[in-house]
Amino acid sequence: MYYPFKFREVYKNYIWGGRNLELLGKILPEGKVSESWEASCHENGLSVIDNGEFSGKTLYEVIKEKGKEILGEDIYKIYKDKFPILIKFIDANDKLSVQVHPDDEYAKKCENNSLGKNEIWYIIAAKPRSRLICGLKHGIDKEKFKRACDEEKVEDCLNYIEVTKGDIINIPSGTVHAIGEGLLIAEVQQSSNVTYRIYDYNRRDINGNKRELNLNKALEVINFSKTRNKLSNKPTFKEKYKGIRLSENEINSLSAVNSIKSKSNQEVSGYKNTTITYISLNKHFCVKLYETSCGFKESTKGEKFHIYTFIEGEGTIIYDKSQGKSSPQGEKTLTLENNGGLTTNKTEETFTKGQTIFIPACLGEYELKGNFKALNIYLENEQKLNMQLDYLRKRGYNLDEIITLDNK
Repeated sequence: MYYPFKFREVYKNYIWGGRNLELLGKILPEGKVSESWEASCHENGLSVIDNGEFSGKTLYEVIKEKGKEILGEDIYKIYKDKFPILIKFIDANDKLSVQVHPDDEYAKKCENNSLGKNEIWYIIAAKPRSRLICGLKHGIDKEKFKRACDEEKVEDCLNYIEVTKGDIINIPSGTVHAIGEGLLIAEVQQSSNVTYRIYDYNRRDINGNKRELNLNKALEVINFSKTRNKLSNKPTFKEKYKGIRLSENEINSLSAVNSIKSKSNQEVSGYKNTTITYISLNKHFCVKLYETSCGFKESTKGEKFHIYTFIEGEGTIIYDKSQGKSSPQGEKTLTLENNGGLTTNKTEETFTKGQTIFIPACLGEYELKGNFKALNIYLENEQKLNMQLDYLRKRGYNLDEIITLDNK
């Protein structure tokens, strides 16, 4: 019954979009396309499964029916059928509006019980000297910022940073921010569409109207401590993250710490020619970057879902179809020999850059083969989250280089 889900993209056509999602292999509708929602249970863009037994159903519907099997028991206990993550690609062919998002507490109180919005950006491609906005200049307090908004001098208050391919940016709730033109981005965020627009460069929409601003609410949620130091001209917060990059041996050591076992109680390993970069480890979302020239074996251990958003390359995903009642249409069934000489049925499906695959928690062991780069997104229970952080800390890694709640 259970297998890796593929989704139909949900496209958005905001005024700042273009055609650059075609670089990820997307077949776009006509006109400007600004976003592709890749995995979503948000009412403004529900992901529809595009393969197998559940084809035509939304991810939300399947989670509502089979929540524990899809998300994992611990995750389901916390979130029930409210899947808390949204993954998208963003084509900033033009600059986005200057904006801010609320935290969970404010959104729950003022936005009909919504989640707040913390998000991270992985820069897939950037034109030379591309930049974005993250935080405010030194000395900008609430009163000064409001006055600048009233006088249409918002841009004088903003902290600009240049970015290049591979940069990692953290945008916690309360951070004034905007994506600049010429950037192609993968965004992982909380499942929320609450945005308070502060400034939109006096642009008009296709009907000739200026887009709505939400200054009053924005002023209530902005974190005015995220500024640059006047003397050093350095930010009082971290603008970019390097992540923590693990080698093959270190990956296998961490796998042992996390007790990744196969059905035969052997360690699931196989990270040859593969590196993993930890980007984010916190309660909102965990994100790793896999880079491999041949592939690797992994397991959900029946505990948590895995999502892969493929940035570059292509390959196949192989899993044991006997873990479910049926295999998806269009997938090849292979007959392989295990170490005992017995044959087992495996199912294989291809993937390529620009695609997102959701692996249900109950699927267990699987293998990704190919030459590719992918973001791996998941949620972790508190105990496992702390185990991973403690392991990295004890091995001498600088946790300031990954996105935790301590470095918001």
